[in-house]
Amino acid sequence: MGSGWAALMWDPVSARLLTIQIRDHQSQTIQGGVPLLALDAWEHAYYLQYQNEKAKFFDAVWNVWNWRDVTDRFERAQRFGLALEHVAELGVPAEVPPPGRRTQQQQPAARA
Repeated sequence: MGSGWAALMWDPVSARLLTIQIRDHQSQTIQGGVPLLALDAWEHAYYLQYQNEKAKFFDAVWNVWNWRDVTDRFERAQRFGLALEHVAELGVPAEVPPPGRRTQQQQPAARA
């Protein structure tokens, strides 16, 4: 054990790129994060061609990735936001108030 996956992700909350390690097939992705690129680093991904020279596999994989596709994913991910002004894009009805805010009908009754 001790291997896993590596991923490049866009975090729309912090508006930044993150590199993450996903160990032993467990999900340690960022909630709401958008995966842009993933790399299988388990032995089965490299051993037949590179045997125990894992570093050579990592060097070679850079030439295999479709960087234009990764760029396109990144540009689209940057347009996706988790801010409340984007609720209409997510299919949430506009009349749903943001958390912590109440509509006039939801305001507590005034005390006499």
